[in-house]
Amino acid sequence: MTAATVPVVMECPVGFTLALLASKWKALIICELIVKRQRFSALQHGLGNISQKVLTAALRDLEADGLVRREVFPEVPVRVEYELTELGRSLTPIIRALYQWGVEYKKERRQPLAQTVDAALLEALQLDSAVLPDAEKM
Repeated sequence: MTAATVPVVMECPVGFTLALLASKWKALIICELIVKRQRFSALQHGLGNISQKVLTAALRDLEADGLVRREVFPEVPVRVEYELTELGRSLTPIIRALYQWGVEYKKERRQPLAQTVDAALLEALQLDSAVLPDAEKM
C-alpha cells in the first residue's frame, strides 16, 4: 500500500476495521479472549508461537483501541488479567464469520483443518461442532 492510498483505505469502514486487527496476532488474541478473561501467561500459552514482546505490543494496541481491558490486582506478586470490553465483544460475530469462512475455504480447497478444535471456542462463537468433520472434533 502506498502513502497516497492510506487515507482512502482508512476512510472505508472495512479498511479501518482491518487496520484495527492488522497483525495476525490481534485477531487471535481477541479469539482467545472471547472464550474467557486471561492472564498474560495463559494468553501466551494459548497462542503458542508468540513472543512476549509481540504479545505485549498487541495487547497495548488493543487496549488503546478500546477493545481490551487490562486489570491489575494489587497483590504480591502483581496479577494482571485481560478481557474484552463491550466494544471488543462486538467483534464476536466477525470472528465467528471468519472462523466459518476459513473452515469452508479449507474444505473447498481440500486443505487439512486443525487436528483438534477447542470446544470452548466453538461454544463462545456459538458454533455447532457439526461444521467440522468428525476427525476434527475434540
